[in-house]
Amino acid sequence: MSLRSLSLIALASAGCAAPPVFTDLDAAADFSAYQTFGFLEPSSVAAGPKGMSPLLPGHLERAAAEDLTELGYRRCTGEETPDLVVSFTLGARDRVQETEYPSFYGRGRYDWGGPYYQQTDVRHYTEGTLCIDFFDPARDAPVWHGKTVRTVTQKLREEPAEAARTVIGAILERFPARSDADERPGGAGGGADS
Repeated sequence: MSLRSLSLIALASAGCAAPPVFTDLDAAADFSAYQTFGFLEPSSVAAGPKGMSPLLPGHLERAAAEDLTELGYRRCTGEETPDLVVSFTLGARDRVQETEYPSFYGRGRYDWGGPYYQQTDVRHYTEGTLCIDFFDPARDAPVWHGKTVRTVTQKLREEPAEAARTVIGAILERFPARSDADERPGGAGGGADS
């Protein structure tokens, strides 16, 4: 599996601070009326870079279905029309980070006044973006948007299904829970977060 396809669901390495999640919603949407969900067909991935793994939509759908079920929503089966249709937008870009700092040299251990030179460290990395969008097919309108941008790590490359669960969970933690379901922390939140 290529770095490009894996970076679609990038997550930060273990032990690092969680990257921010941004959300937005349609204030006119009545989330208490939504009960069921389904995924965009034929593929839940509305947009993604070339070379994307064909297994990725399945990883994302399974992770999202688990979280939405926990929030009190039911996945549609058969010909039933869902109240909410879910899609994913994926992207990746290569980034370069330069850090400059002074590096001292001198003649002795305590020679703090000695001359110095500027040293530059250059770090190349890939940044992945995942967006989750919810549409109300009855209104033919988007009602909720969630997004995170994360650095691709070795763990992501080795465990894409686990990475999908982690990053989807971080975004959907902010999705409104149904009133008759146990609410996860931050589940009732809507609006834009920065």
